[in-house]
Amino acid sequence: MKNSIQKLLICLLFLFSLPISASTCGNFIKSDRLQNQVSNFKLHLQNNINVWSGYNINKEIVIFTDLINAPKCYVVLYDGNILISGFSEEVPKIPNTIYNFLYLNRSNIPEDISKQMIRLNKSEAMIFSLHNWEFIPQYIKALVGEHALVFNMIVHEGFHLFYQRRSNVDPSSNLLWPIWLEHPQQEKVVENCYHKPKIINQYYKEANALTRSAKLMYIIKDKIAAIEAAKDFISFRDERYEKIKTNNFRVPLMQGSSSISCRLAEDSLEIDEGVTNFIGTQTTLDLNLITDFQFIEYSNLLDFNPYFYSAAQLQLYLLSNLVPEITFNDIKSRLSSSPDFSVTVYSIFKEIIERY
Repeated sequence: MKNSIQKLLICLLFLFSLPISASTCGNFIKSDRLQNQVSNFKLHLQNNINVWSGYNINKEIVIFTDLINAPKCYVVLYDGNILISGFSEEVPKIPNTIYNFLYLNRSNIPEDISKQMIRLNKSEAMIFSLHNWEFIPQYIKALVGEHALVFNMIVHEGFHLFYQRRSNVDPSSNLLWPIWLEHPQQEKVVENCYHKPKIINQYYKEANALTRSAKLMYIIKDKIAAIEAAKDFISFRDERYEKIKTNNFRVPLMQGSSSISCRLAEDSLEIDEGVTNFIGTQTTLDLNLITDFQFIEYSNLLDFNPYFYSAAQLQLYLLSNLVPEITFNDIKSRLSSSPDFSVTVYSIFKEIIERY
C-alpha cells in the first residue's frame, strides 16, 4: 500500500510538473529578450556581416537559457535559426551567471544538444543566460540598448571561443591568433598602469584625446582636427609609457610570481580583449543596432570598460574609417598573425597616424 501511494504521488508530481515546465519554456521562447536575439542573428545572416575574416557567429552553436525565470529551458541557435528548444534537468551550469563555454568531450550537455553538435561536427558551443543582468548599470542599457549590448557580448565572447581558442588548440582550423605566454592580471593592469597617483592625470589626458579624435571625425566631420587629436593621443601615451617605465610600474601575471611591464601587459590585452571588443561593437554598428555616436560614447565609459578594451576599440574604429578597406583588412591580418609584442594595435595606429 505504501509503495502504491508513493508511485501515485510520483505520477501526480510528474503530471503537474509537465504543464508548468512547458508553460515556462513557452514564455521564455516568446519573450522579447530571446526574440530580439533571434532577430539579431537573422539580421546578421541576411547582411552577411564579416567584421573579422574567419569568424562568423552564425556558423557556431549558441544556446540560450534564462537562469532566473527559466533555468531548465534552452533554445539552440545555428545559422540564423532556432535549431531545437527544450526542457532538461541537465542544462549546463553558468558559473558567472552570464555565459559559459561548453566542450562536447567534457561538459554535461543535454543529449539532444550533444546530438546536434555531433551532427554539425562542432566540438564546442556557447550558452548565454538572457535574464536581466543587474551588474550592468541602467545608464549603459539606456545608452546602447539592452538587446544591442547583449548581442555585442555574444559576438565578443564567441570570438574568444570560436576564433582565439580554436586558433590556439586546433592547427587544422587555419585561424591565426597570437599565443601570449604571459597573461597579466587585468585588475592589476587597471590599478598599476592607469590609477597610480603619478599616472592618472596622464591617463585621462590620453583617453580624452582619443575620444576627442573620434568625435571630431564622426560628429563634426573635421578630419584634419581629428588627426591632430589622434597625434595628441599618441604623444600623451608615449609620455605615459616613459613615466611607467621610469617608475618601474609592473603587472603580476595570472600564473606564477613573475610580472611584466605595463606596456607589454597593455599590448597583449589590447589585442586579446580590445580587438575582441571592437569586433562585438562594430558588428552591432554594422547592423544599425547602434549609431556612431553610441559607439564612441560606449567606448568612453572608462568606469565600465577597462581602458585596454575601449582604447583599442577606438583606435581600430578610427583606422577603419580613415584608411581604405583593403588597408584595414591588411591591418587585421597583421594583428591576427602577430607572433609577439612587436605588432600591436597601438604600434599600427601610431605608424599610420604619423604619416599624416
